[in-house]
Parts: sequence; structure tokens; C-alpha cells
Amino acid sequence: MKPYTYLIKHRPTGKVYYGVRSANKKSPEEDLWKEYFTSSPTVKQLITESGIESFEVQVRKVFETKEQAIQWEKTVLTRCQVLQKPEVWLNRNIAGYILPTEESCKKISEFHKGKPKTAEHKEKLKLSNLGKKKPPRTQEYRDNMSKLKSGTNNPMYGTICTEERAKKIGEANRGKIPANKGVPMSEEQKIKIKEAKKANPYKPSAEQRMKQSLSQTGQKRSDETKEKMRLARLAYLAENPMSHSAETKDKISKAVKGKSKSAESVAKRAETLKKMAAEGTHHSMIKMTCQYCGTTTTKLVHARWHGDNCKSRRNT
Repeated sequence: MKPYTYLIKHRPTGKVYYGVRSANKKSPEEDLWKEYFTSSPTVKQLITESGIESFEVQVRKVFETKEQAIQWEKTVLTRCQVLQKPEVWLNRNIAGYILPTEESCKKISEFHKGKPKTAEHKEKLKLSNLGKKKPPRTQEYRDNMSKLKSGTNNPMYGTICTEERAKKIGEANRGKIPANKGVPMSEEQKIKIKEAKKANPYKPSAEQRMKQSLSQTGQKRSDETKEKMRLARLAYLAENPMSHSAETKDKISKAVKGKSKSAESVAKRAETLKKMAAEGTHHSMIKMTCQYCGTTTTKLVHARWHGDNCKSRRNT
């Protein structure tokens, strides 16, 4: 006899069950609900409680082979999402995949509690979660975690990180990827991170800028820090030369026009010029020879009329 799929409905609850029959020795009409009453423990329990008369039965589809019938049952149950809708369906599994109850989940959790995971198991977990975004933590979850890890519950409670220990931690983690501890970054990864930061530069909020400003108020930078900042700025300007637009220049001109310099500013400028004259670093004291016409001039004149701008170069 040909295998078939069927649908039964429990009248008192309104729930339905979809199944497949492939071992029948009679036709579907002579077999269903006369000799065959499904293999579902849930349906059998309902039959015991309310009798076979409390069900409506219907043969849905007849197939040529057993494989076709089983595949169709799986397709229907998957499309109808029977495991996600227990209030509608009596089915508790799809092709062997059983929907675990709360009680069974508890038993599984207790069975595995305290057992260390093998390296193979860890690798499988890692691969299964790769690329998946974790759902955002709720405020309630964060508050609970804060309580659990606060005070004496914190494993680092009472531990003071010495300067020597902090230095060791810094040296151990320098150049390593935070997500993969212990793995040093390749040059390709460094370039990717640099490009990503250029494309999406960090922009602190007004509140964050205020906090940063207050935290640095009253603090003086050392000469070493100032020198590092100066060199970093010069390197940046060498790669990214800046030039003001005509509009910006006009704004600066209007903002400065009519304002007299303070005595302190004038004195500071005079002192700087004296220092430059004594060291021989003032532009009027630096002589440069043009490589095209051989004329020796001051630095400013050379930059304007010689070098790459020299007429001799343009005529060649």
C-alpha cells in the first residue's frame, strides 16, 4: 500500500497533529483511526483521557514512496513552525528534532554543570558562534552582573596592581589583538585597522569632551610629551598639507583686523626674533642656491622665485 500523510484534530482543545504513515498494509481510509492511531505519546495520552471519538481525522496526501512521504511531512512541519507554536500543534519533533521542555532543559543543564569542555567542543562552539552578533544586554542584566561582581564578590577585591605588574601586563599585550589574546597582529591587520579608523574617525560627544577637559585641567605636559606631540603633528602635516580656503582666510582677516597686539605678545615676538638671530635660524639669514639658475638668495625669496618655480626650469 502507498504511504500517506494525515491530519488529526482534538476537538476539546482545538490542537492539531500532522503525521506520516509508511508501514500500512491497507489503504489509507481503512488504516487511519481504525488500525493506526499515530505514534505520538501526546496524542495517545489524549485518547486515553477523552477517547478516540474526540478527534477529527483526515488523509491529506498519498505518495509513491516512503522517502517522498517523510520528506513532505518534514517540509510541512517546518513551514508551519510547529515547534514554535505548542498552543496550536501537538507535534513535539520534526524528523527526530525534539523540542525540549523546561524540565528537560533543567536536567541537561544539571548533567553538564561543572564538567570541563574538551578542545574539540570549544572549537565547535567557536565556529558555531562565528559572525553572529550578540543581542544587546538589558539594563536589568547589567545591574545584576554589577551586583554579582561588586565588593567581596569580585575576584580582584583587595588586590593592588603594582607598577611592576602593570608594566608586565602592558608588555605582554602590546601589539596583540584584544579579541584573540596572545596572537600578535600581522601587518595586513594593522593596515586594515588603520584604514577603518580613517573611514570612521572617533567623535567624542560634548559630555565626553567636557569630562576629558576637566580630567586634564591643571595638569602640565612634560617636555618629552610636548616633543612627541610636535613631531607627530609635523609628520601628519607632511603627509596631509593644509591650506586655508579663500573664505577661511577672509574670516581670519576680519577677526584679526583692527585688534592691537598686547605688550606681552609684542615682547614675546621680539624675544623670539632675537633668539632666531642669535642661532642663525631666521629666514633672512638662511641662504639657498637655486639648482637651475645658480642664484643664491634668502630662504623666502628662494621658495617664491627659484627651485621648482624658477624660470630657468620652466624654459628647459
